[in-house]
Amino acid sequence: MDTPANNMIGAPQAGEERLRDDIEDNLRSGEWREGTKLPTERALSEAYGVSRAKVRRILNQFEREGRISRTVGSGTFVTKQSHSISEDIEVVSPQELMEVRLLIEPQLADLIVKRASISELAHLKELVELGKRATTMSDFEELDHRFHMALTLAAKNDYLALIMRRIQAVRESPEWISMRRRGLNSDRQKAYAAEHEEIVKALRARDADAARSAIVKHLSSVGQNVIQ
Repeated sequence: MDTPANNMIGAPQAGEERLRDDIEDNLRSGEWREGTKLPTERALSEAYGVSRAKVRRILNQFEREGRISRTVGSGTFVTKQSHSISEDIEVVSPQELMEVRLLIEPQLADLIVKRASISELAHLKELVELGKRATTMSDFEELDHRFHMALTLAAKNDYLALIMRRIQAVRESPEWISMRRRGLNSDRQKAYAAEHEEIVKALRARDADAARSAIVKHLSSVGQNVIQ
């Protein structure tokens, strides 16, 4: 059996989103193999600065997906990863992905307006500001991924989060990165940042209709630039 996966615990990191992303990255990359023991809820809570209840909620989601198993008194362990998200990447066309995103992401607006906390909305605004100041395309892309995932997490629906992580996995593949960069330049980066800002402004005003329209506008713009 592998030793505990304490390598993910370093300096305290901000929040729920980073914890979820780090677990996903370790599982998807194979860094955590079958049988690897995860850090305790207490250790994760202290490392990421979130409550144990939130840690438990995140672990419960991965357990429902069959990717970890939890036994009282023994701990939490990685199970055999029966399906790799990367297996789906080659069969997803740009048009198909954008059609799915346009079906799903605008509908997040109603849930976010109803459920998002003030701190979650503040985090979205912070990501927008960081995106506006990004000096490289790779930095902006990373912040773009974080922004769209943060939108999903603010809706507080675990199954939607699972779907969006699969979408993000496609967007993070080398093929998609190459495709996006062909259609991304400094002017479009500024335009995307402004569109993100428009989305957050509507959400902070708790205006679901305006937020939905802003998301549609942004995704339509992205789609036009990718599918060309």
